[in-house]
Amino acid sequence: MTPTEPWRYTLAVPNAPERAPSKKASRLDRLVYGVFIALTAAFVVSSIVQVASELFFTDEARPKAAGAAGPAVNPACAERIGDMIHAIDVARLEASHKSDRDTALHAYSVAKDAAWARYGELTRACESDPNGVDALAALDRFERAAERDAIRQAVELGRVRRSVDSFIR
Repeated sequence: MTPTEPWRYTLAVPNAPERAPSKKASRLDRLVYGVFIALTAAFVVSSIVQVASELFFTDEARPKAAGAAGPAVNPACAERIGDMIHAIDVARLEASHKSDRDTALHAYSVAKDAAWARYGELTRACESDPNGVDALAALDRFERAAERDAIRQAVELGRVRRSVDSFIR
C-alpha cells in the first residue's frame, strides 16, 4: 500500500482490472435493501396513522375498542354512583377556592361528607350486581385522585389566585 493522499492508501498493483460484483451478490443486495425499505415504509406509515389519530380525532369520534366503556351496572347502583361523582365534583370546586392545604382538605371533606354519608346505600345497591364491586373500586380510586387534585390545586394555585384577587378586592 502506498499513500496517494495523507489519509488514504491504495493497493500498489499497477493496472489491475476492477472486479465487477457477481450477479448473485447484486441480487442479494437488492433483496436486502428492498426488505429494509419495505419495513421502514411500514414503520413510517404506522407512525403517521397513530399521530394523526391522536391529533385529529376527538374522544367521541375515535373508534372505541370492544368493552372500552366498561360493563354497565344496574340502574339503582348507577344512579347512586352518579350522585357520588357529583358530590366529588362539588367538593373539588369548594376546595379549589381555599388558600392552603389544610383548609382545602377540610372544605373538600365537609362538602363530600353529606353525600358520602349514604355510602352504605350505595354498597347495598351495588353488591348484588356482578360488576358492582369493580364500580365501587373505580369510584374509590376516583375519590382519592379527586381529593389529591383538589389539594394540589389549592396549594399550587392558591398563591396565584390571591394575587389575582388582590386586584379586584
